Amino acid sequence: MGRKVKVRFWMDESEHTLHIYNVDTDEVKKIKDEKKIVWFLNAHNQTVNTMKGIMDGYDVLGLFKEQKLLDFVPFLKRKQ
Repeated sequence: MGRKVKVRFWMDESEHTLHIYNVDTDEVKKIKDEKKIVWFLNAHNQTVNTMKGIMDGYDVLGLFKEQKLLDFVPFLKRKQ
């Protein structure tokens, strides 16, 4: 398993969007899919209703996962 990516996250209730900030790279991803938001918050013991302010956690969705070249070219992978 890879290293855990530290993130900060918060809800923008006006846009119904979860913002996830990568602490290491300063990159921000926005999630609007309700199911993904619920899954991410549940992994951090939060809900949309209990979420207040900016929280610290880890990238449980793999949004900031380092991509390998073979991930982009699946036909080059060896069959095992």
